[in-house]
Amino acid sequence: MRDWWVVGRIGAVAGTLYVRREDHSSRPLALRALLRCLRSGASVAIYPEGGCKGRRIHGRFEPGAFALSQRLGLPVLPVFIYYPAQEDFEWTPDESLPDKIWHILRARNHRAHYHVFDPVWPEPGESVEDYAEGVRQRYLGWQRRFLE
Repeated sequence: MRDWWVVGRIGAVAGTLYVRREDHSSRPLALRALLRCLRSGASVAIYPEGGCKGRRIHGRFEPGAFALSQRLGLPVLPVFIYYPAQEDFEWTPDESLPDKIWHILRARNHRAHYHVFDPVWPEPGESVEDYAEGVRQRYLGWQRRFLE
């Protein structure tokens, strides 16, 4: 997305940090930048699921955000976002950005619902994998509650 003409420029102005999932060397650079942001008192939004995978939570949450939470002793603040007309907002592999914008403009319902839940603090001695999976299980519960 960083290389997209419109979205990339908006992201740059907003201070978005991008990770190239296929390039493991980009992760430490992003981690250092996130640490600087958090230590300066800024808030950050991270999508631990690793990108849109259809309309539902998929396999696992990536551990990076949870490792940061543990390292700094900061909580994760879960936000569950969904669209009543999810099929209109879902990005499919064959769509371009103009296609997606057109689908969103034609959506039956343009509303997005979001729920902000209580912070989840890292437990002493808990593995980062267990921490991430525990939060993922909460999301699966919210998914059942709001989407099924």
